[in-house]
Amino acid sequence: MRIVFGISIAAWATAIAIPVAAQAPITRFDGVYAGVSMTSTNTQRYCPQPQRPAPGALTIANGVARTPWGAGGELVGSVAADGTLVMRESGTQIRFDGRADGQNVRGGATFGGAARVPCVWNLAWLRQR
Repeated sequence: MRIVFGISIAAWATAIAIPVAAQAPITRFDGVYAGVSMTSTNTQRYCPQPQRPAPGALTIANGVARTPWGAGGELVGSVAADGTLVMRESGTQIRFDGRADGQNVRGGATFGGAARVPCVWNLAWLRQR
């Protein structure tokens, strides 16, 4: 009975250790990316046009991505091993979906416009360091 219990504990400990090891932070995309362009895909009057030609700097550290957004806000999210990047602004419906390839980050920020029309801005960054 004691041997079976010992084997069960060892198997359980191994099963727990494997997922923990698999969750190591993604660092291959780490760096500072300069904003290159910010354009609207919407032509409806309900969607505002970007007020700047490019987004603020994007920083990725240990798989966590962040960039300034709006008046004092910030988009924060994570990048997966395949480069998929998702960021959100806390307390809002704003969401960025994109892809990092090690040199560039590209994607779209979706937010609600007037009359509940979803608006999309295309954002692009280029790696600086």
